Amino acid sequence: MKQILLTLILFTAIIRSDEYFLLPDHSSDALFALKKRIDKADENIILITSSTLDKSLLNALQKALKRTVRLETITPSEQLAGTLSLYHNSRVQLLRSSSLHEFHFSLLLVDDAIVCSSALDFDRAVMRQNTAVLHCTDSKEEITFYHYIYKQLISRSDKYFKK
Repeated sequence: MKQILLTLILFTAIIRSDEYFLLPDHSSDALFALKKRIDKADENIILITSSTLDKSLLNALQKALKRTVRLETITPSEQLAGTLSLYHNSRVQLLRSSSLHEFHFSLLLVDDAIVCSSALDFDRAVMRQNTAVLHCTDSKEEITFYHYIYKQLISRSDKYFKK
């Protein structure tokens, strides 16, 4: 009985892929993991972030957009919204907020298959100066939960650029 239980636990751990990055200690690894997921995107990316985005991630997103990956973004930052709204396959929502400092959450959801979330912006300088955890998972329950969060934030946002 113990062997069967141990086998099930190991099998579940192999099937479900969770990664945790303690910031600032593992900020470079965290950014690499985020970029790798963007690079592998085939269909769609949902990005929620407050104000800044690391250049390496912005470049990876722009390459994904050129590959016709759909990008849906929610941000309170007009500067980031302006940058990401230039592509025909990008939909940008501007979060209604009186201050960029009121919103502390970043999310990257790729192909409805993996989600990464943190209380910090996905930016090298921010990740190196603050303590937080970046969590990436392929858990269907968490992906469903973050879709719910995304829909809630859409209702608190306005289209940045009406096409």
